[in-house]
Amino acid sequence: MSLTSWAIVLARHRDPANSRAAFVYLVMASFGTLCLLLGFGLLAGPAGGYAFETIRLTSHTPFAATLAVVLALLGAGSKAAWCRFMSGCRSPIRLRPATFRRCSAA
Repeated sequence: MSLTSWAIVLARHRDPANSRAAFVYLVMASFGTLCLLLGFGLLAGPAGGYAFETIRLTSHTPFAATLAVVLALLGAGSKAAWCRFMSGCRSPIRLRPATFRRCSAA
């Protein structure tokens, strides 16, 4: 799904802003995937049981559980929130077509 979204953003690759946006999107998608995999790996534990019932029945230290939650939040929120801040967009995204504006770093 991330690769398809990346390809859609990169469809107009001749525009430098689109190329940069596609690169940032791909980096953030990879970062999010890595965080989610590490979080689930931490919850699976040394036995490697990835079934939800196995994860639920395994006892986790408070540090491991907190780290797994932080990794899940970073993984799920990386594309949604951080791309906006990395691109320098300061105005909120508006969904009405008449109010769309191009974000600028200045």
